[in-house]
Amino acid sequence: MIYKLSKAIANSGQILTVTLGVLLSQGKLILYPLVSLALTILITFTVLSPLFKQVLASEVAISKKPQLFGLFCILYLLISLIITVSNVALITTISARLEGDRPSLISGLVRVAQKVLPICRYAILTTLLNLIYFLLRNTIGFFLWRFLLPPYWVLGC
Repeated sequence: MIYKLSKAIANSGQILTVTLGVLLSQGKLILYPLVSLALTILITFTVLSPLFKQVLASEVAISKKPQLFGLFCILYLLISLIITVSNVALITTISARLEGDRPSLISGLVRVAQKVLPICRYAILTTLLNLIYFLLRNTIGFFLWRFLLPPYWVLGC
């Protein structure tokens, strides 16, 4: 078991995904969307959150170039979907490798398309809900900061 685990770590390069794949190697398919969602939230809010804060804090991006903001929203959605699907494929592949099968990542993606597609719908739905929540939270915060707080000259800055 330890040899297979170390080999899976060496092959995948993602220790967190391997650990979760080991936990899911018993075939509990219902945990796949939860793991995928957790990894998506982790990567999204650590990598993409600073990018969105810069876009929302920039007056130029909102007032003079609103299409830039829309482009970032679409980019966020696409990256979240890619992360979700790739994490499910990696977990499927690693679980199969730990059980003795030798599938590639392509066959893992095929397994995702064949077996996990109904669950991926929930992952896509949660990604969309995360996007809506994230945009609302940051947009409301931006407008509170921009319009409800007094200007800098009132504060003496």
